[in-house]
Amino acid sequence: MVKKMLLPVLCAAFIVVFGLSACNSKRVYDEYQFMVDANVFWPKSDVKTFEIPVPEAGSYVGYLVIRHSFMIGISNIPVKVELTAPSGKKTVQEHNVVLRGADGKVVGEAMGETTDLKFKLPELAKLEEKGNYKLSVAQVSETASITGIAEVGIELDKP
Repeated sequence: MVKKMLLPVLCAAFIVVFGLSACNSKRVYDEYQFMVDANVFWPKSDVKTFEIPVPEAGSYVGYLVIRHSFMIGISNIPVKVELTAPSGKKTVQEHNVVLRGADGKVVGEAMGETTDLKFKLPELAKLEEKGNYKLSVAQVSETASITGIAEVGIELDKP
């Protein structure tokens, strides 16, 4: 029953977010990828990879977007982000993405039972090359799978 109710909510949230992002003239790139498991699990083996076309070198504001259930039972997700520049230069960083504040409240923008959390990625702040970047995101928690994650996305804007 929950699975049947979750899909329409996620679809509606996707349409709203896509519609709003289309209105952003500073948006250079945005893509969201669903979890491979229909039960809204993010296993360690499911590394999300994005090909980001960068029209010119310069300053950007980049976000990792995690779309998750409002009822998610964890407070943070450790992630590993690997960015490969068009020249092949790689940077790897780990981040702790906070889903709930110290007060226990969910961080991010909630729409019904779904919450979008935008986490600023410092590795996307200064892109020194024009061309296609490859960005991979993996969850590196102690558990094999995180329950309650519907999508992972990347947004890139010009400041």
